Amino acid sequence: MNNSLFNTTQETATRLTLCLPLLSRPSTIDEITAIDLIATYMKTFGFGQRNLHGDGITSGFLRIFGFRP
Repeated sequence: MNNSLFNTTQETATRLTLCLPLLSRPSTIDEITAIDLIATYMKTFGFGQRNLHGDGITSGFLRIFGFRP
């Protein structure tokens, strides 16, 4: 059993529960996925001072595939 909230469906659901009411129109699953990715890696995308999951592998992965903040 996982006793951590991090990297779980509950963590994703919590983020989306906070983010989705801010949208002004219905969104596609692709848009919601992009919003969640950006919310998780805000620093990497240039929207915040920290990434929720730290500056680890995924943050570097985004840069390898051409994302530059």
